[in-house]
Amino acid sequence: ARYVNCSAGGVALASGVALAGSAGAAATVIDCGGAGRHLAVGGGASVQIDGLTLTGGAAPHEGNISRDGGCVLVEGPGGSLVVADSVFSNCSADAWGGAIAV
Repeated sequence: ARYVNCSAGGVALASGVALAGSAGAAATVIDCGGAGRHLAVGGGASVQIDGLTLTGGAAPHEGNISRDGGCVLVEGPGGSLVVADSVFSNCSADAWGGAIAV
């Protein structure tokens, strides 16, 4: 499956969630096409990513949106991210963490 289009700030996650591609990273792709980041992990949230490809994420300087973490931004105290068997490609940030910023 291939999913496209992301919002500039990404999907905001405020609680724990596990995202898994049952067919693996080669078959499960989330492509932001440079339109924004994939995920913004809030303080206290625990996120697991397994078997996904995240591509085309971007965190450009745009208003009050953080310029860190082109694919995933982990912000706030206690936020955590665990990644297994996944691919991050063609992601960029105007500041820190082209793919992931913590």
